[in-house]
Amino acid sequence: MVLAPGLIHATCHYHGQWIPGDQRGFRSRDHRIRSSGDYRNPPPIQEHAGLRQWVRVNMNQPPVTLEPPQFEIVGLVLVHKLQRMNCEVVVLSSGPTHVHTLFVPSETDVIKQLGKAKQFASLKCPNHAGQLWAESCDAVAVQKEQHACNAYQYICDHAVKEGAWVWRADRDAKVSKAMIAELLRARSGSSSLSVVRPGVIARAGIQQGP
Repeated sequence: MVLAPGLIHATCHYHGQWIPGDQRGFRSRDHRIRSSGDYRNPPPIQEHAGLRQWVRVNMNQPPVTLEPPQFEIVGLVLVHKLQRMNCEVVVLSSGPTHVHTLFVPSETDVIKQLGKAKQFASLKCPNHAGQLWAESCDAVAVQKEQHACNAYQYICDHAVKEGAWVWRADRDAKVSKAMIAELLRARSGSSSLSVVRPGVIARAGIQQGP
């Protein structure tokens, strides 16, 4: 893989899929509060247990979990919007709890640009109640070719790991409005998003960890 200048690996979770105090690790936006571990090396289970419980009790809606028919809808819409904003999308995976993408943004404010794409996806996903996305995204600059190759393979592997829908620039056609409209018509009976009550999914939460 040729390393593109400005390449970003971004992860966007759905609402309720990574909370403050999450057992997979977390950090607050200002990094004043953070766990001692991360998803590779999780912190002790009791660390920030009180914060975790408080967040779950006070969530304004249950966690959002997509069903397989919605994976492609959300994924295609995100690719389309990013391409319309002149971003170069290399690969994108859309699964039940989160989205990964490796892309080159066309603006310096990467989080703002991802926010526009997420907002567009929310508008194009009919019949879901409440908030679709967690508030922010995690965006990491890819500065070495090996990092780019690892991120690319990691995203592609989500098709096997969790049955995610995966779009690849080297394999798939550029996404058009017509493709999205056709897909929405075909999935009109199964396009609503599901919510899972707290406690059903062990890894429910709001904010993405480090």
